[in-house]
Amino acid sequence: MYHCHLLPHEDDGMMGSFRVIDVSTEVSEPGSEKSLFTLHPNPVSDYLSIQFAADLKDHLIISVFDLVGHKMIEQQIQSSQEDILIPTSEWSNGLYIIIVKNGLKTSVQRICVHHP
Repeated sequence: MYHCHLLPHEDDGMMGSFRVIDVSTEVSEPGSEKSLFTLHPNPVSDYLSIQFAADLKDHLIISVFDLVGHKMIEQQIQSSQEDILIPTSEWSNGLYIIIVKNGLKTSVQRICVHHP
């Protein structure tokens, strides 16, 4: 947490915080060979399909966040052999972050939700 030491500034919202991320885990970006999953369609309107890499073990955790940081869903997957469908029809138009964790590996990708 950080803030300005002038009392009027603190009252006017001149305070904030930041998140510390443990970089000891492996993070792969979209398009990298190490990505744990693929998404389609992107942009999405009704359902997002997630396909996992063939060599993944079970017990995956999928998290979806909007750009403000609100967690939309968090779901544990027992088997990585099946495609996962996530309904997005109730989500607002915009960008979202998809995170898949498997042990010490983490993959992050972005999707765009667009309802015509």
